[in-house]
Amino acid sequence: LAAGMTNTTLTTLHLSGNLVSGAGLRSLSTYFQSERCCLKSLYLHHVNLGDEGALVLADALIGNKSLTSLRFHPNDSGITDVGRAAFSNLLCDPSSVNNTYLSNHNIEKIGGYHSNVNLHDI
Repeated sequence: LAAGMTNTTLTTLHLSGNLVSGAGLRSLSTYFQSERCCLKSLYLHHVNLGDEGALVLADALIGNKSLTSLRFHPNDSGITDVGRAAFSNLLCDPSSVNNTYLSNHNIEKIGGYHSNVNLHDI
């Protein structure tokens, strides 16, 4: 999958219900970070990401300028406070002025089916 991710018109990627590992997400990070990535929505419902997957995904989305919606079901994602902190730092990393500037300010929604968090409402 990662090797074929050169499509410049792909706006939605559904990986829901698939076995997606941290290594699999890591292999997609080059695409997520590339200028040609125009992905708007990434669906990972019923994927046990765990904290490893959350950390890899958060790292892969640093600098991504297109993704606005990251969807997963919190109750079956296996993500704990460690993974949630990685997503928090992705959205706004206060460790330095430069890191705050480089944070991903495009993502508007993170969450599941009925537990959407619209970040503009916070």
